[in-house]
Amino acid sequence: MMEVLFSPHLVLTLMACAFVIHAAVDSPCDSQPCLNGGTCHPKSDSFHCVCPSPIFGPICNRVPCGDNAKCVVEKRGVVYDMPRNNNGCNQKFHQYCVCENGFEGDPYVNCTDINECNNQPCLNNGTCKNRDGSFKCMCPGAIWGPTCNRVPCGGNAKCVVEKKWGLEDRLINNDGCNQKTHQFCICENGFEGNPYVNCTAQ
Repeated sequence: MMEVLFSPHLVLTLMACAFVIHAAVDSPCDSQPCLNGGTCHPKSDSFHCVCPSPIFGPICNRVPCGDNAKCVVEKRGVVYDMPRNNNGCNQKFHQYCVCENGFEGDPYVNCTDINECNNQPCLNNGTCKNRDGSFKCMCPGAIWGPTCNRVPCGGNAKCVVEKKWGLEDRLINNDGCNQKTHQFCICENGFEGNPYVNCTAQ
């Protein structure tokens, strides 16, 4: 029968290995708690995150939005604006940055103005003027509306809209025919001509 020799040095070595393994397994940084490229440093039974600028927060969870951007949060499929503050978007609560309306780019760096005039939004020969985050249409004559989409009918003419069952009169016409909703002018029965200028008796 083989004899097992007791060695104090062997016991100490095994205890030291067990301690190292236990410490490594139980390190508070094992779960990688620091977000956004933060560096985790063990601290007793806790940890400390060193965040890359300008990110901050206990776990590098607060990220400032860039220029012309805002912080939002999505709840049950609906996106809500967060109140403007200097605390950054809290990613711990699923907040994130988006560009303001009329701007595009990286919302965490900088959003730049979209030139809506490139898409020629103004109808009826309207002139488009680009603005920060929006645009304005300069409409000719009596034409008006945000995209020069409202056109008054001429004399002896009326505004109609086409439905599945045919043409339907618009009862109120003092705000012009709304071309955005496919309304248009026609001469009244018994009249002919240009319904946007004037219709005369046949």
